[in-house]
Amino acid sequence: MKQRGLKLFFCGALIALISIASENGVALDQNKDRTGTPDGSNTCGQCHNSGSFNPFMNLTVTDQEGNAVSAYIPGDTLNLRYSITSLGGPSPSRHGFQTTALDSLLADAGQFINSGLNVQLEEVNTVTIPSRHVAEHAIPSPVGIFNVGWIAEEDMGPVTFYFAGIAANGDGDSSGDNAQNGTLTLNAAEPDGLTEAVLSGVSLRHSAEGIWIESDTYEQLDNVAVYSLTGQLVSDISKVRLPHLIQTRRGIHVMSIVHERRTMTRKVLFKLS
Repeated sequence: MKQRGLKLFFCGALIALISIASENGVALDQNKDRTGTPDGSNTCGQCHNSGSFNPFMNLTVTDQEGNAVSAYIPGDTLNLRYSITSLGGPSPSRHGFQTTALDSLLADAGQFINSGLNVQLEEVNTVTIPSRHVAEHAIPSPVGIFNVGWIAEEDMGPVTFYFAGIAANGDGDSSGDNAQNGTLTLNAAEPDGLTEAVLSGVSLRHSAEGIWIESDTYEQLDNVAVYSLTGQLVSDISKVRLPHLIQTRRGIHVMSIVHERRTMTRKVLFKLS
């Protein structure tokens, strides 16, 4: 009887640990994509489907000035705002989400950056789904709004954002929750708009000190931002007089330069120790 009691105790403790761990986002904790992509990723609704909530999930895409956009321009940095609400019935006490961005071949499209409050950037890497970037909640949130940035590094054709949201009762278990999945597709902007919006006339020069931003066209740039590959903002400078030296820790980063609503985005290597 004592042995059986110990087994039941440890089994119960293990289940509790699994429930707690799964709250931190399934990409981080379980290496899983739950956005419902066409290549076989499952959805959150397979487990979170027995509650009395009626979740509705929406994705709003805006540019750096807050204007809603329906197409992307290569080099653009866009803001993604995922909102989860429950239509009628009880109000959820916790919310979660996961999203990925894929091209028509279901390969990673663009790059998630600058994750907002309670959002983490992760990678799902399995036999069936190798090296897929995702953004997801870090812990279940009482507010159903999650923000993350996204860089359109080049013309990738149609880009589809696959996303899933959970309305939960907050008990740490999938029972009593509900989920919804959705998609939103952005096409590349027409060529005439592309010509107007891509920043040219700016060059980057590597040196032992860092990276020099130089131009024969401009004396000043509106903004220069540097991000780590995990999407964290490293440096953000406005009204940058040229030439200008950017310095940060050693490694590969993403530099986004904006001037007169035109953007240039590049991956750069800082050689400083």
